[in-house]
Amino acid sequence: MSLIIDGRHVVWRIRERMSTAGIKSASELHRRLKRVDAQSVNFAQFARFVDEPPARINLRTLLGVAVVLDCGIGDLVGVSPAVINERRK
Repeated sequence: MSLIIDGRHVVWRIRERMSTAGIKSASELHRRLKRVDAQSVNFAQFARFVDEPPARINLRTLLGVAVVLDCGIGDLVGVSPAVINERRK
């Protein structure tokens, strides 16, 4: 599901940051997350979270991922520039 508001969408950079950190799989990232936050989400929920932005974000999980990947939350998620819709001109 792609959330678009006024021509902008969520830019999800989890996989990009995982690559930078040398983490190759969602299961490896989840294991590391469990080490820093034992209360984090289960793997089934987490696997979906890695590949596409969820409709709702658990800030605890997002913060835990930022800690594991040694980055800020803004490094993990952003907002695209507005795309001009031809019909709106």
